[in-house]
Amino acid sequence: MERIGAFEPLAQIGEGHIATIYRARDTRNHQLVALKVLHPDSHVPEARTYFENEITMLAMLDHPRIPNLFEHGDSPQPYMAMTLIEGKDSETLLAELPASNFLPSEQLIRWGIQICGALSHVHTHQPPIAFCDLKAAHLMIDSGGDAWLVDFNLAQILPPEGVITQNEPMGTEGFAAPEHHQGKVSPLVDVYGLGATLHYLSTRVDPRQERLFTYAPPRAINPALSKAFAGVIMKALAYELEDRFESIDAMKMALVDCL
Repeated sequence: MERIGAFEPLAQIGEGHIATIYRARDTRNHQLVALKVLHPDSHVPEARTYFENEITMLAMLDHPRIPNLFEHGDSPQPYMAMTLIEGKDSETLLAELPASNFLPSEQLIRWGIQICGALSHVHTHQPPIAFCDLKAAHLMIDSGGDAWLVDFNLAQILPPEGVITQNEPMGTEGFAAPEHHQGKVSPLVDVYGLGATLHYLSTRVDPRQERLFTYAPPRAINPALSKAFAGVIMKALAYELEDRFESIDAMKMALVDCL
């Protein structure tokens, strides 16, 4: 592929509805980056808006479990250059397991703790931000086994009171919180989303294939899970806000206790 800005694409490493991601080389300093390029013929009407939203969000954030934005531009088409994460997303890792196997629960707990740390940075940023689309495909696991939070297309800046109402709900069905379906967004949608993600990764039951807001007790499917870890997952998935963890930091503390 021809050069994009100062970047030379080397190989395609990802493909989404609105963009393609390449391993690329910065021709000025030979640094390897992840180069995300907007599809010129995307069928998603809001593709450009989502793409620019991710640029805005990454430019504001600085956390070791969130990719750094190095550069962005529009020639020959919109692109952004970010930290290259050598690894796979957690949904792909789950799919690669033999059908009767589960991911190790201690590994899932550690990923959960790391993502809680990234979300805490997002939620306490000024202005605060909600990620809004937590799911297994948005947890990248690097070659060292550490989890990264990626794809800020749908992230939302929140007002000081921490809650906004959207004209139309966005997110991924099965992972999106009940109130998110009603267009209400707060940091607690990410608590729910992480709970749904950990439930999926620990049980292999895809919430997109199940009745909305219905999750089987994790230990009924994967008895190797501890009662404590299963309890954290189900508390994060509470339908009522007052029954959920009051913050992502509270969820992180509960996950740490599971270790």
